[in-house]
Formats: sequence, structure tokens, C-alpha cells
Amino acid sequence: MKNILLVGLGGFAGSICRYLVTIYSLRVLAPSLPYGTLIVNLVGSALIGLLAGALLKMNNQFYQLLLITGFCGGFTTFSSFSIEGLRLLKEAQYYQYVTYVAVSVFGGLALCLLGVWIAQKLLA
Repeated sequence: MKNILLVGLGGFAGSICRYLVTIYSLRVLAPSLPYGTLIVNLVGSALIGLLAGALLKMNNQFYQLLLITGFCGGFTTFSSFSIEGLRLLKEAQYYQYVTYVAVSVFGGLALCLLGVWIAQKLLA
């Protein structure tokens, strides 16, 4: 039961942060791309890389559940990425679609790898 509460608490905080980033990005950035989802997924990828690099090495289940599974799981969003990508295709915004998918996937993977590398260097 404790583990479920940890994941839920982290997910609650992550989801609220995702919502706030999305709302802020709508006010500040042009609506040509779904920047809110792009930002949270890229930042979340870097964050989960940092956390995984640090916490998995320490084998601390409390923080893994709270921060990796809970917070990062609630903060990042593959489902929004998918539906927003489909919207771009439906609106025949092919260049924006390819840009969005490429930056999301390759940028997310690169930032996750960078996060793991940074954590390992800092903890070495």
C-alpha cells in the first residue's frame, strides 16, 4: 500500500506540473507545435535519465517509486504526444508533424542518455 501511495503522490505532483507547463507554453509560445507536451517530454526525459542514473545505482526504492515511476510518469505524456501528432497530420501540417516527432523521440532519447551520463559522472 505504501508503494502505491508513493507512486500516486509523485504522479499527482507530476501531472500538476505538466498542466502548468502546458498552460504557460500556450500563453508564451506560438501554437504551431504542441510545445507544452514537447517541453514536458524533453525535460522529463532528461530528468528520468538523471534520476535513473543516480537512484538506480543507489537502489533506493522509495525515491524510485516517488520520483521515477510517480513524478516522471505523471509529468511526461506519450498519449498527448500521440494525439497531438495525429492532429498535425489531420491538419496536413506534415513539416510540423515530422519536426515534432523527430524532436520528441530523438531529443528525448538523447536527453535521457545525457541525464544518465551526467548522474554517473557526478556520482563517480
